[in-house]
Amino acid sequence: MKIVNLFKKFYHLPLFSHLVIIFLISLIIRSSVSIVAYQSNIMKDFADDLFYLNYVNVIIEQGINFKSFAMSEYLVPGIGIVNYPFIYIFGNNWLMEKKTALLASIWSIFYVLHLKHVPTMGKELWMSLFMLLNIYLLLVIMDNFKSKPLKYQISIYLISSFIFAFSILFDERYFMFLMLFPLLILFLNKPIINGLKIASIYVLLTIIFLLPWHIRSYIRHDKIIILSKRTEKLTDKIFGYKNQNYEAMDDICSLYGRYYIHDYQIDSVINGYKKFTDGGYEITEDMRLEMKNGFLPHPFNWYESLWSRFKEFWRTTDFCNEYQKTGYYFNGKWSLKHNLSTFLSYGILLPFFILGLFELIKKKKKLFVILFSIIAFYCLIHVMYICFVTWRYRIPIDSIIIIIAFYYISPLLENLSIKKISNSH
Repeated sequence: MKIVNLFKKFYHLPLFSHLVIIFLISLIIRSSVSIVAYQSNIMKDFADDLFYLNYVNVIIEQGINFKSFAMSEYLVPGIGIVNYPFIYIFGNNWLMEKKTALLASIWSIFYVLHLKHVPTMGKELWMSLFMLLNIYLLLVIMDNFKSKPLKYQISIYLISSFIFAFSILFDERYFMFLMLFPLLILFLNKPIINGLKIASIYVLLTIIFLLPWHIRSYIRHDKIIILSKRTEKLTDKIFGYKNQNYEAMDDICSLYGRYYIHDYQIDSVINGYKKFTDGGYEITEDMRLEMKNGFLPHPFNWYESLWSRFKEFWRTTDFCNEYQKTGYYFNGKWSLKHNLSTFLSYGILLPFFILGLFELIKKKKKLFVILFSIIAFYCLIHVMYICFVTWRYRIPIDSIIIIIAFYYISPLLENLSIKKISNSH
């Protein structure tokens, strides 16, 4: 009851007080996590960190028209730009009623999968922020937008398209939303002619904001490249450029790339003679023991590959070693600490998230269409088109999962509180 009363007092505070309290608690917790994390080599647990750090240093030293190093041209510029002046900034945003928003915000303060990435140079938390900003601005655009004053419309057009363009420059996965966001604007604005006008302006401004980076890329490479060299294999075919070596990406995604073990090499691996694949990938002792016990890698078929990515994307726990990607990448089981922290912060919310979706269908159909479409589309991108999928790729939509889960939990807690009070009398 003390916790309930405390929350009621917190609930009745002014909005500014809510924001300040949430911000300060979040700042203290995240700063503490960072200070502790920086006492050790944080980059050993986040393989991409050193790569991002080098990328930022190159931009600082050479400017935006930097020369290539390693795989720098395979990165879009957003991660470098935001880390140029500072390492990390966080923000909380919400889309539901006040009580749902506060409960979701409180949960987010202590959300382990967010805290885990606070000290890193990666983009997971930034992508979470951009995801919420894009959704919020989409909702603004769909709220009787054409009836608003012209200055207001222009400012929202500019802000929303700039945020979306920068999101795309931050990570190529947002580029896929260039198909979904305009469709949502088109069909959820009435009449449809208004939706067509708004969507057209939104897309046009987004493309204009993307142009400077693509002009830079054209000057740098003397050919059209969309976002980064990751898309080069596709764009070279589209624009008729001469085929070249795409080894950097093929090495990761190809069946016969970095992780492949020939059948005739299996005995050498089991007996401990072969420690690395021909592509240079280390064969761990856990993998060797699993192979010795008969759990051998094999080429994944289409279904196995999709199912492996889907499982990894939504994973709540991992108690078993398994093969992923092409069927030759060995993924070791999580530690007990990792399993508990992930399940108790994320996994426990999944049933309420599903129930919350059903509540949204009944009460907020437009919001359901927007949120469910984004979650489903984001998941589909990873399952269908990204060969290398890990659980952290889901983090940008975890904020939405938390919000929808607490949309269901909030009235549930209220009903339980009322029952307790009535029983006590």
